[in-house]
Amino acid sequence: MHSGASRAKSLRVKQVLLGKILKPHALKGMMSCYLENTEDSSIKPGKEITINSQKFEVESINFSNAKKTILKLVGLDNINDLDHVLGQEIFINRSDIDCDDNEIILNDLINLDVISNGLNYGKVDNFYSNGAQDILVVKGENSIEIPLIDQFIKMIDLDKNIIEVILPEYL
Repeated sequence: MHSGASRAKSLRVKQVLLGKILKPHALKGMMSCYLENTEDSSIKPGKEITINSQKFEVESINFSNAKKTILKLVGLDNINDLDHVLGQEIFINRSDIDCDDNEIILNDLINLDVISNGLNYGKVDNFYSNGAQDILVVKGENSIEIPLIDQFIKMIDLDKNIIEVILPEYL
């Protein structure tokens, strides 16, 4: 994530959402996928991923561009084998992610309370990248979006389930 936020040592999530399978790619069991993060992707040949509660081994992966990744899984060898995975989300075990034990990943922030000046603005519902930085989507009385940069994030405490923020002036 970024270095300015306080880090906690507890691991929050056991399965991390990596992306979604979009559609078949050609006829030999390859799939077009959307991945949240292609730059630091933990999906590599030989790694195990979970789709629809079923475990699969990655046979090959090709990061063709930022919007589309081509994925091939062991045992899914033709287009007919893909019916049960199309449109499904791709997960990986937290322990298989290449990061330090004390590093916070974006999925760790889901459902944390967002606090500013002692007021609770809701919980982190989701996140996305706008190309320049990651954005936290906070759902509460009102839905707000907060850039995940040091300027706005005072502290992240996974043990207390809170993110303390400085709200942007435009909110």
